[in-house]
Amino acid sequence: MRRGAHKLVVMRHGQAEPLASTDANRELTGKGRADCRAAAVDIADFFAASGSGEELQAIYHSPFVRTTQSALELGEALSAYMPQPLLLPEDNLLGERTPQQVLAWLESLGNAHAVYISHQPLVSSLLGYLLDADSSRLAGRDYPMSPASYACLEFDTCCAGGFTLAGLYHPGRAH
Repeated sequence: MRRGAHKLVVMRHGQAEPLASTDANRELTGKGRADCRAAAVDIADFFAASGSGEELQAIYHSPFVRTTQSALELGEALSAYMPQPLLLPEDNLLGERTPQQVLAWLESLGNAHAVYISHQPLVSSLLGYLLDADSSRLAGRDYPMSPASYACLEFDTCCAGGFTLAGLYHPGRAH
């Protein structure tokens, strides 16, 4: 990992129940909660490895129930390794947003060390845009994201194609 680089984690929410009164109200399953908590070890290590003394500042998440619950589980688990980050709902992480919209929002935040928790297909297409500057309809095909998968990214300049993949992790599989 590059010393002093800015850090961002893009995460898909944990496994959710298949049905609810509305899509926005779907809750995490027990496995979804456990997978989000398990991600804390790798994510804490990723932010600690910067050597800059900067810590994770916030977990931004879509306001849907499953992403909010994912943020709560991850934030609570991270508190064993670092000061608990702010948990902030963000409409820019709703699934119908485009990678370009998310990048514009990211640029407006400055260079905060953060975790973004969102939905498919946005998380995969966002990775395709941030890593490869690919804004095509097939963007993200090289970055499959199952529930609770997360990608650790580093960047010096916040621009399409300006990010480097430090790791892509999937719960329940060796990495």
